[in-house]
Amino acid sequence: MKNEKNLRERIWRETSGHCIYCGHPVSLEEMEMDHIEPKSFGGGNNSANLVCSCHHCNAEKGGEPLEVHLLDWSEGKLRRYVNRVETLLDQGKISLDKADALLPLEKLASDEEDFQDEDFQKEYDTDIMSELEDVAGILIELLPKIYRICQRKRRKIMMN
Repeated sequence: MKNEKNLRERIWRETSGHCIYCGHPVSLEEMEMDHIEPKSFGGGNNSANLVCSCHHCNAEKGGEPLEVHLLDWSEGKLRRYVNRVETLLDQGKISLDKADALLPLEKLASDEEDFQDEDFQKEYDTDIMSELEDVAGILIELLPKIYRICQRKRRKIMMN
């Protein structure tokens, strides 16, 4: 029980008591621990896979993998989230591995290959394609940030 309480408090402190997804403050008592990689998809209960979440965001994400959940977000919400995760990484509050898990941009970017498939384009209407192109545009704008994360990871590996 004590280990669980310590883990809960540590996860809460990582974000200084703010929901990782929306950034709103959440008390330690009201905070929910969300699994970045849902348990149903093989995610564990370790600190690298747990984040501080408010009830609303945790319920909204549900059992979806994070990369799927992020596809529903507006451009502004996604940018704020990426900035929040990068700030926590820069401050040393979260590990590089956790930041990588929270920014599954490689998984999202690999889905861009689907845009080239003619059957895919015919299957969905113009509105949905437009939304997917917006997501691809956001990913392209985030490439410099992905590069910086890769550089940090490379430096970390070189130091070890």
